[in-house]
This record gives sequence, structure tokens and C-alpha cells, in this order.
Amino acid sequence: MIDIEKNSTQQNYFYPYELFSFYALQIFLLIKNEAARLGVKLDQKYRFVYVDAFLTFIAEKNKNTIDYLSSQCKEDAYVL
Repeated sequence: MIDIEKNSTQQNYFYPYELFSFYALQIFLLIKNEAARLGVKLDQKYRFVYVDAFLTFIAEKNKNTIDYLSSQCKEDAYVL
């Protein structure tokens, strides 16, 4: 989660599983539709693998930004 005003990011580890599953399914459906448009058929039973690979790709593409925002959170933690 990115807070633009504070220029920081954080992870919510208490995200409800049901909501995570809903978002993962929505992401999979977007990936599946794009794959179908390109003539690629995806196996539904590997949907979480596809979503994980996609999110890992997105994280790697934005690694510098994530590292910067993460460092801002660590610095803010030391401010009293």
C-alpha cells in the first residue's frame, strides 16, 4: 500500500484471505483474457502460479521505487 502524502509504502499482513483470493482471481482473469487474445490457453488449476509470476514481474520492474519507499518507512520509524 502506497501513501503518496508520506512518500512511503507498507505491507498489510492481516489482509483477509477472502479479499486476497478475490483480487487474485480478478488478476488471473485479466491475465487469462490477455493470454486468450494472444492465442495462449492457460490452465485454471495454475491460476495462483500465474498471478504470483505476474506480481513478481511487476515487483521486479518497480524494484527501485519499492526499495526507495521501503527505506522511507524505515527512516520514519526512527523519528520520535
